[in-house]
Amino acid sequence: MKQEMYVSFASSKHPAIDSMSLPQASSPAPPWSRRAREAREVAAAANSSTATAANPSTIPSTISQPVAQRQICLGYNCYENSKRAHWYLYIPSTTDSNIGKVIQVTGNVWDGFGFQIKTNFNIRDTYDHYIHLGYVLPDLIVDDYTPDAYRAADIRSHPIDAIEQVAFDLGLPVQNPEATLPPHDDPVWNLPNRDFERCQEWIGKLVGVLVEKRRYLDPAALSALDNATSFGV
Repeated sequence: MKQEMYVSFASSKHPAIDSMSLPQASSPAPPWSRRAREAREVAAAANSSTATAANPSTIPSTISQPVAQRQICLGYNCYENSKRAHWYLYIPSTTDSNIGKVIQVTGNVWDGFGFQIKTNFNIRDTYDHYIHLGYVLPDLIVDDYTPDAYRAADIRSHPIDAIEQVAFDLGLPVQNPEATLPPHDDPVWNLPNRDFERCQEWIGKLVGVLVEKRRYLDPAALSALDNATSFGV
């Protein structure tokens, strides 16, 4: 059994605020007022504490981040019906590590794949798992969003920074046009298929390029991929 190295994104920047210390009002506060802002902070702190206790995406870690560098993680989700896990890159934001950017391919071998960047992605809303891959220089990453736990994620399909450009330049998962496409329920899909790449093979190639060709990531990122679950739960 492989040992998983989980990464914590639980933030301790804002300690829990005792709601009883806030002034009690008999009428709703205007949304722009100080009282309304404090009420929102209380609610956010309470939600964060609950998510940290119940969500495997926010479990403790001892990994410390070098100053002035950005973290790169592998995100993956597993399925109870024993499907192959979906893999993607997750880049935490600089102000809230529970909210960040996803780089991935979406789709399947029957309908085709698409390149996708998802920003303002809140891992508190998922039960995905995360593995630390390494750190890169901050100028390789551009954040075109402001982390906001109360707003839905945004999606785009074009790159705006060096890491995204490397992913975009990979192209989509490769498929052998001369190979016969097996049916959906064929057990062959539980394992890698050299004729039909999917998200796991694509992420593996992306990390390989970031390590070996661009030298953006440390070589340890390649071995870290072995700690991820590729099939089942």
